[in-house]
Amino acid sequence: MDSRLEKLKEDLESAVEGMSSEQLNWHLPGKWCAAEVLEHLYLTYAGTIKGFEKVITSDKPLATRASMAHRVLTFVVVGLGHMPPGRKAPLWPSPGACRWSRCETSLAQSLRRWIRSLRSVKASGAS
Repeated sequence: MDSRLEKLKEDLESAVEGMSSEQLNWHLPGKWCAAEVLEHLYLTYAGTIKGFEKVITSDKPLATRASMAHRVLTFVVVGLGHMPPGRKAPLWPSPGACRWSRCETSLAQSLRRWIRSLRSVKASGAS
């Protein structure tokens, strides 16, 4: 898994290499620009890492058994690829006024932190 994250980091760096601030911030009306997408990735990875590290340090699963409603919704969204209308994304991973240089550094740091966490799990023998 960590090699995939390394590749993701390289792919993201390659995708934005040489882009100007104007290019990073250009967007169609109502759509996110490249810098906002990258900030969103940083925010979601940072949240995932926090949850992942919480599981590692607690040494026990934190998940609960999925209800039937949760399983049906998961099938509809993941299995059928349909997002029910009227669903709003949570605010915490929504991009704000991010300066690209700060987001770029933060995203790279988050990916490295996630890779380190995965390596520590592998080293401890967890699957």
